Amino acid sequence: MHKFITLLSSLCLSFFALANVYAAEYPAEIQGKWVTSSESCPNGNLEIDKKFAVMGTEQTCEAKSIKKNNDKFLIREVCNGEGGSAVENSTYSISGNTLIRSYRKFSDKYMRCGTVAAVAKTTNNSAMAQTCSLAPGSAGVTTFLDEKLKKSGNTIRDFDGYVFKAEKKIKVNKSDVLVGKLIRNDGSVSEMKSYAFAEEWICK
Repeated sequence: MHKFITLLSSLCLSFFALANVYAAEYPAEIQGKWVTSSESCPNGNLEIDKKFAVMGTEQTCEAKSIKKNNDKFLIREVCNGEGGSAVENSTYSISGNTLIRSYRKFSDKYMRCGTVAAVAKTTNNSAMAQTCSLAPGSAGVTTFLDEKLKKSGNTIRDFDGYVFKAEKKIKVNKSDVLVGKLIRNDGSVSEMKSYAFAEEWICK
């Protein structure tokens, strides 16, 4: 009887522990664009959606497990960047429009980018964004990381599986240039703010 009660207690504890664990999606409370200073809007220093937390072109993290503790989210992430891949046990603490991400011995503080109206406007613009892919047979196509097209980004081929999420089109030296995000074939963001020659991409 004692063993049965012990087993039942263990099962109850396991159930309550599992009930507090989220699916591997970033919580809605912390989704959106976050910046270290107001001058960084609307691009954002940190952008979080359901699956990814993207720190500009430096790092992209994917949530693997999430546990809530009051206003803190303990998130196990797999992060990829220029230094390679690493597993991070990060804590995201939110208070109003302030977000603190702590990992290892580091702590980064952000504030939410824009007002509720601005966020709604951004969402509407995203709904109108076009998804662009390279024409079959394309190779050596280069993206850029600045509006003047001085800083090169990725050099890709059609079979690499990248797509370009174009948010708008601008003119640079009489050429049509797409402005948006470069997305890898696994859905992660390669370049948060990317520029590409429109003639090299097929958009729809």
